[in-house]
Amino acid sequence: MWSGWSFVVGRWIIFLAAVAKHFTVNVWVMVGVTFYLEVATAIFLIPNIDLLYRVPMLGPWLDQIQLASWEILHANAWLRRLTWFGLVIFVGLPMMATGATGGTFFGRLLGLTRFMTVLGVAVGSAIGCATLGLATAFLRKRAQGLFQHPAVYISSLILLVIFLLAFNRRLRGLK
Repeated sequence: MWSGWSFVVGRWIIFLAAVAKHFTVNVWVMVGVTFYLEVATAIFLIPNIDLLYRVPMLGPWLDQIQLASWEILHANAWLRRLTWFGLVIFVGLPMMATGATGGTFFGRLLGLTRFMTVLGVAVGSAIGCATLGLATAFLRKRAQGLFQHPAVYISSLILLVIFLLAFNRRLRGLK
């Protein structure tokens, strides 16, 4: 049952499953299963992602995004050398849309090889799953109160907006 939900909520299933009442599976088993599912997702998507480039209106748009990223990466050699690490950090972040699916698309748009994309997703997923596993093991008893506290939501939203604004400003400066 929980493996089907993992595709919907991503690696947050580790935390959500531990908070659920009457859940008896060890947190580290959930970490392992989630890691396995994320790597399997990347392995499935990587050879099939090229099919999206054949979709009539989506394909040319993805080509434009990939061309723009290539122009930025070729103009900045230091940034090109950090693309794999950027993918690992992106996948390792415990936020929605930064897991295996988003990481596979991100790696493809950055022009990484299939192997390096899957490897980056696997390393980032291991980091992200381990981080959530540690947080879950530490916060398991306090989790119910944590979800109900509005300061958690507000501070998370503020940090996300600050990060996105800084990232957008940095990208504009690279062109």
